[in-house]
Amino acid sequence: MSRVDITHDRQLFVSQVGWLARNMEDAGLVEIVRWICTQLSEDRDREASEDTRELRRLLLEGLRLDAPEQETAEERLAEILGQSFQARSPQWKTTDVPGRDVDWTETYRRALTNQPTRFVSREIDRKPDTELMGALRYQAQQWISILETSDRKGHEQRADALREALKQNPVPEGRTPGPMTKPLLQRLRQQGPLAKKTSDALSRVYTHQHTTPDNIVSIIDRALRQAEGWWNESKASENSVWNRLLELGVLLAITQTADRREWKLLGFPGLAETFKATLRHSRMPVTLTVGKEAPGDDVFTSMREPAGLADGIDPQHSQPDVCLTFRHTEKKGSISVLGDAKRNATGDGTTYFRDGLRTATYYLSAFAGALQANFVSPETWDGDYDGGKAPSGVIRPTITLFFRQNTDPSVFQDEGTAAADVSAPSILACDLENHFGLQDSQTEENWEEWRSAFLERWLAHISKQACDHLTRREA
Repeated sequence: MSRVDITHDRQLFVSQVGWLARNMEDAGLVEIVRWICTQLSEDRDREASEDTRELRRLLLEGLRLDAPEQETAEERLAEILGQSFQARSPQWKTTDVPGRDVDWTETYRRALTNQPTRFVSREIDRKPDTELMGALRYQAQQWISILETSDRKGHEQRADALREALKQNPVPEGRTPGPMTKPLLQRLRQQGPLAKKTSDALSRVYTHQHTTPDNIVSIIDRALRQAEGWWNESKASENSVWNRLLELGVLLAITQTADRREWKLLGFPGLAETFKATLRHSRMPVTLTVGKEAPGDDVFTSMREPAGLADGIDPQHSQPDVCLTFRHTEKKGSISVLGDAKRNATGDGTTYFRDGLRTATYYLSAFAGALQANFVSPETWDGDYDGGKAPSGVIRPTITLFFRQNTDPSVFQDEGTAAADVSAPSILACDLENHFGLQDSQTEENWEEWRSAFLERWLAHISKQACDHLTRREA
């Protein structure tokens, strides 16, 4: 059997990582690697596949997690986490009687007459530096998260050391912890000898872990190329790393496609846990959230326990790979569209198509409220003849199946078909090889130019229906 060519898989994911890195205010290799490794470690109740463990190892190697500088930085950080730091804030104080500390320039500037009657002095107010302390906590939590995804000896102990140090550092009030930055490292240097040593140690790893988008892409691409050697096509249907990367690649591709068109990305996509991005429509009072979470409660959950099926159902059966939720910003109203990624890498894909269709019809019933799915009555259903009507929804396609290869749908191939609702079925299938703009292999040479005409027409079609539905009562 010939070896499966996974060049397109790698090209899609690398192009999306490049887009992600360019949208970060402070390009962070450490944050992107942490997120990828966390996503590859989601199924903690199952042993990770061999290629998943290998890619995590290669990514952590690219992060230089075992370099002496990294371990020193972790030790210094653990030492200083229990300390409290003060921020100096200049304050102006006005008095009726001049004192020795009067700022005469500021006093005369504020005076309403030639002779001042109020005198201004400058004082230094010291307050807890919650921003700096929060950034130190953020850095420790980031490294803990990365170390926890590793199977290498000693990494769990290093994570435990940072975790214990965090217990000595109370969560600062009034500010959400943010990432460490160069200005904060400079501020840390001014907090005493131990703080200076910690700042120097963190600075030695900061430059590599917060590098340019080009370097981030190069490191991720190199790890993926090396991981290709671990691909086992005989285990293509199992929990392979390439299955998970396809899911992440599709999420990022949809978000990038939206940001190119009539949607505007609101801030950096959240990488705290699973991927989540929010965009605002350029003309309509509608937002779009792209993520990997169920659009609501599975209506069948309450039915499983009385039937004794609760323990036999994998929670992921109720977890779509892709969820697009459109919300009205000025009134209550939302509608969702779902998707699933299936990596039919070998054979003719018949099994994957059947499984994908079964999953899609389950979603139509389980999340009918969020999808606003329409079901025909039993009297009009006739599945044996052309006269039968399939379940549908306000938006068509209601569910899109993203396969790796060989689906070749006829819809959305021509510009003229994208505007008519009847052009799309309730459940649509597309594939990586034919519909993600990778046929010409240009992504490998220039990842900044990635685009998919198919996804653009698909998203424009869905967006128009969603906006029309959410705003139709305004007329």
